Amino acid sequence: MGKLFYAVKVGREPGIYRRQKQALEQIRDFSRGEWVRFVTLEEAERYLRDSVCNIDYDWLIREKNKKFYKDKVSSEELSLTEELEYTEKYSKEPDILVAYTDGSAYRDYAAYGVVFVQHNQVLEQLSGIKKIYPQKCMSLQAEIHAVEASIMYGIKHQYKKIMIFHDLSTLGLAAYGQVHIHTPIYREYQRSIQDMQKHIDIHFIKVKGHRENPFNNLADQLAKDLIIKKKKK
Repeated sequence: MGKLFYAVKVGREPGIYRRQKQALEQIRDFSRGEWVRFVTLEEAERYLRDSVCNIDYDWLIREKNKKFYKDKVSSEELSLTEELEYTEKYSKEPDILVAYTDGSAYRDYAAYGVVFVQHNQVLEQLSGIKKIYPQKCMSLQAEIHAVEASIMYGIKHQYKKIMIFHDLSTLGLAAYGQVHIHTPIYREYQRSIQDMQKHIDIHFIKVKGHRENPFNNLADQLAKDLIIKKKKK
């Protein structure tokens, strides 16, 4: 039997390869990688041609982003002890800004809170509230405002890196295109992150909300306090 043809339908670089090792390299670490070997080139080409409309190219891009940006986004569930250990570790580094972010919404208002930590102590607090129109994904917009405010602070104070601790799992994943971005809000958010990362190295760490992490609870309270004031008016 002559050399076979290896057609990769879903992988890093879909196409036809003459060596099995090359084909396998294209699907390594791809949970949905697909490939088939053929005796003739015509069969391999037909396989790709007939299936090309079924290829989820957006998914391929997301898979590539997961590999490329894997060190910038941590979405795994951490214990409270791990959250605080990471906070202490990074807050001791002079070039790293540690920020806890959170948001809250009420009617057409989105409020945010940010807590900056240095040497495991509160360095500074930021909060703000904005009227949003149209009223879409208000809680999400509040969370995004918190992230953007923290990054702008880091850029202003010339930090090299920012570690953003947040409790909304999609914030970090969406920032680096690792989840399906199906709303204009998320697309604008991603563009904003891409622009700001030219000036500072941006990392995300997922924490669990509403438990005994004092920094996360403080960020949450900063945002809620502004909403409470708005409700009283």
